[in-house]
Formats: sequence, C-alpha cells, structure tokens
Amino acid sequence: MSDPTTSTGLAPAGAVGATQADWIARVLGVAVAGAGAAPAAASVDGLEKARADWAATRRKVSASVGALQSKVVDAYAARGLGPKLEAAYQNEVAWVLDALDARVAAALDALISSPDERRRAALLREAREAIGDYLTFVATDKIIDGLDHNPFGVPLALRATLSAALTSLEKALG
Repeated sequence: MSDPTTSTGLAPAGAVGATQADWIARVLGVAVAGAGAAPAAASVDGLEKARADWAATRRKVSASVGALQSKVVDAYAARGLGPKLEAAYQNEVAWVLDALDARVAAALDALISSPDERRRAALLREAREAIGDYLTFVATDKIIDGLDHNPFGVPLALRATLSAALTSLEKALG
C-alpha cells in the first residue's frame, strides 16, 4: 500500500521536501532544517540590493506611465481637455503606483535596519505577504491592463515589468 501523503503532495513522515520547506519559509517565515530546507533569510547586502532594484523598477514604471500621461494630455490639449485629463490621470492612475510601493518598501527598510532576529522574521513575513498581495494585484488590476494596452503608441508592459520585479524580490527574501 502506498503512503497516503504522497498522493497529496506531502512528503512521508520525517522527510521534508523542498516544496514544503519553501512553503514553510514563505508562509510561516521559518527555515526548516533537513533535506530541501529553505535558504537562510537574505543578508543585509542582499536586502539593500533588492530595495534598490525595487526602487529602480518603480522609477522606470513611473517614467513610463508619465510618458503615456503626457501623450494623452498632449493629444487632447487643443480641445481644452488637458486639465481634465490631468486630473483624471491623478485620480485613476497615480494611486496605483503609490499603492505598490508603501508596504514592501517599508518592510525592506525595516528589515535592513533591524538587528533583532525575531523582529526580522516578522518583517520578512510582512514583506512576503505584501509581495504576494502585489503580485495578485498586478495580475488582475484593470487599470494596469488598460495602461499596457493603450491606443497611444506608448509601450508600457507594466504587468510584465512589475511581476518580474516582484518575483525577483520574493526570491531575494529567501
């Protein structure tokens, strides 16, 4: 008779599979010793690089969205719609970029500066949770989709750019 845990994707009792260890580390913030154990949490240098990479991605995305905003406003300024389009852009688009920065950036900053290992474990969980939330948001948000598929000839690829950056951040956290 086969071990019932193998049909559910669980490793047999006493064994820790890589997938389980990764899940435990990602969801619970605990590195599991043994086969397939999750790697140790990222070093301060690794976290600083991840923070810098995220900031660079945000700047790139912000510049791209700004280029689209300029193109849209310029295209309709002669009709007197410039101020109305500027305001609409601020109301409908600007918050998306702001929302994608606050939690992850704050958690990374706190992780970098915290010498307390227990506090770092909690911050690591917060950062992972925020990244998961952001990945879901980026994958499903209609505004991001609308920006990516704009009719103004401004290529953005926000969904792909943000997803890649967030996945990289997730990996950097260990």
